[in-house]
Formats: sequence, C-alpha cells, structure tokens
Amino acid sequence: MGNADLLALFSHEGLMLAYEEAMTRDLPLPDSIRSESASRGHYNTGAHFLWIGDRTRQLTGAHVEYFRGIRNPIGIKVGPSMALDEVVRLLDSEYHSKLRFCSHQIVQVLRNENNN
Repeated sequence: MGNADLLALFSHEGLMLAYEEAMTRDLPLPDSIRSESASRGHYNTGAHFLWIGDRTRQLTGAHVEYFRGIRNPIGIKVGPSMALDEVVRLLDSEYHSKLRFCSHQIVQVLRNENNN
C-alpha cells in the first residue's frame, strides 16, 4: 500500500446492550462541538457508526433509549416490515434529534414508494 493512508470505519446494529454499554465511554467532545454547557459525551467505542434495526427499533425499548444517550452517528434500517408512521415516530424529536437526520428525505422516499 505504500504511503497511502487507510481509513477503516466499523459499524453494526446495536443489538447486544450489555456489549454496547461495556464499550461506551465518557469522552471529551471535539473542540468543534464543545460548549460551556457540554464538554464531554458518551461514545460507543466499539464502532464508528451504529444502527437501529428490526430487532432494536421499539420506541419505548431499551435499545432506543441507549441510542439517545450516545453521540455516535446513528442509522436506521428501514425495510418492508417497517410502517411509515413508525419511521416518522422514530425520527420524531421526542426520541432524539440525531435520529431526525435526513428524516424528510427518508419519509419522502417512503411516501413515493407507497404511492407507486
């Protein structure tokens, strides 16, 4: 590979809560997002990017609550078993602002699919 830099990113569904909690650390926030009111945050150090899937998407479940507390980027696996209203509720700010990332695009795609 020579002198080229290699960047490897890891992701997984946050399924096993005991493992996810064991991999979570309270770390300093990067300077770019640090403020007087927030200088530290909880990060899952077992992956760069975690996602909520079919087995972990219950709105009042422990998995969604865990995801609310970490600062990692979060994805949501949306498949045919997930109803549009469930996607909207999961993306609702009541559950977490990070989960709303790209929510308008996701909802629009789902609406277009349902109309075809």
